[in-house]
Amino acid sequence: MKQYTVNANGLAQIRAHLAERTKKGGEHFTDSMIHAWAEKVEQSLSDNGHADFEIRSWDTISGHTELCSITDDGIDARDMLVQYSVTADCATGEWLSEPEEIGLVFADDWSKMIDTDAVHYDTYEHDEETRAVEVHLI
Repeated sequence: MKQYTVNANGLAQIRAHLAERTKKGGEHFTDSMIHAWAEKVEQSLSDNGHADFEIRSWDTISGHTELCSITDDGIDARDMLVQYSVTADCATGEWLSEPEEIGLVFADDWSKMIDTDAVHYDTYEHDEETRAVEVHLI
């Protein structure tokens, strides 16, 4: 699973598409409006893997709905892991509970977690999915 973010290059690409294809031109669109278009691109990436957005026919110079795409240079992607929590015997490490889903975490952040005397941070595989797990030692 990945989280996608339109970066500064992508924002510039969106502004260029709007300037080239809309009746109102690029100067009409504020930064907050460009960011709203970026959210559509990020949603499209999450939904179908395509970095694109539509400009409706009534807003385009051509009078047709136009599909605009952002290049890979305009997108940042970070791997995400589903995070779980379990309790375990501190002497044996045996899990005493079933994993309970508690949220999402960035994979690169998870790999930097530092164990304490009370919690061990790890990953495990389940049904071909890598999961993050915090193991609470009791």
